[in-house]
Amino acid sequence: MTSVLGRSVALKVIGPVNGLGAFTEQLRHEAHAVALLDHPNIVRLYDFDEDNGRIYLACEYVEGDTLRAGRERDALRSTRSCGARERSLLDLRTRTLRASFIAI
Repeated sequence: MTSVLGRSVALKVIGPVNGLGAFTEQLRHEAHAVALLDHPNIVRLYDFDEDNGRIYLACEYVEGDTLRAGRERDALRSTRSCGARERSLLDLRTRTLRASFIAI
């Protein structure tokens, strides 16, 4: 919770991104565009900043499961309603998703 504004935020940190000026500027440009959006299905972006090569995004905090947990839960639901071949394919998909989250 921020002490000045009295609201909870989700702080996302990207970096370090030293030497990636074009990447940082693209993110800054996209952050400005996202900050203009106001829709119930889109998390609000409150602030964007860079410090010592790290990029910070302060976003609206939405209580609930993480995206990863939701995807894994959906994969498990799908697994219960299919056969052995489909289960092995879904298991491979779930492992691939987990690997991609670790790589990020």
